[in-house]
Amino acid sequence: MQTALPLCALAVPPMAKASDTQTLTGQEISGLREAVQRCWMPPQLQAGTSAEVKVRFRLTPSGELDGTPQVVEAADGVDGQLLAQSTIRAVQRCAPYSLPQAKYEAWREIVINFVHQ
Repeated sequence: MQTALPLCALAVPPMAKASDTQTLTGQEISGLREAVQRCWMPPQLQAGTSAEVKVRFRLTPSGELDGTPQVVEAADGVDGQLLAQSTIRAVQRCAPYSLPQAKYEAWREIVINFVHQ
């Protein structure tokens, strides 16, 4: 029997991609995704349940959170609420983020999808 592991995927909003010189590389995106995933402690969901949450957050030029992360989309019910809370904690726990200052326009707003299967 295989166990599906929780995943998180990073999406950089299209509006943040000002120019090719401002776009984050695949390696930079992977590094950010892996950092957040290390800070994420997924909740126990009901057996056989999968849930997805999309969280948006803004960063200051120094990589600190600029405000509270916002849940953009979440699964319904208790599982969705638990997953949403755990994702916000992960984003907060990982701050500050180490990203290239020269590309601040590309990473000042970030959206991460968290999938728990």
